[in-house]
Amino acid sequence: STKPQAPPGQPPTGPHYGYGGKPVGTCFHPEQLIGNKFIKDLEPGDLINGTKILGMVKLKLDEDMYSLNDVRVTGTHKVKYNNTWMYVSNHPESFKINDKPEFVYVPIVKGGTFIINNNEFADYDDEHIETLNNKLKVA
Repeated sequence: STKPQAPPGQPPTGPHYGYGGKPVGTCFHPEQLIGNKFIKDLEPGDLINGTKILGMVKLKLDEDMYSLNDVRVTGTHKVKYNNTWMYVSNHPESFKINDKPEFVYVPIVKGGTFIINNNEFADYDDEHIETLNNKLKVA
């Protein structure tokens, strides 16, 4: 089943979202390569392009997966584009893919953001991103 697209810059709503419209599974494909490891094999203390991982979150997938510059990620994950934070699904270079694993993974990192394949992504605790970009603020 396809979920309705949120308007650009607006948080989606529905039963699969937590408090304040926060998606339950904004994450990466388990076999997304980060350096020489799959993201599912990363542990606290490992680095993502020099950014230290503080923790890893594993969640059940409950949304569509997208590809953005060879990064397999959920559509509601936040990515920086032209100095603005937006959902991956709204990024002009992203496209929906049929590869839907049972579980997806997302790191919690020092500083709250990290870079994969030249794209800057928010980590699991993306609330600080919303305060930086009022276009994504929950009303």
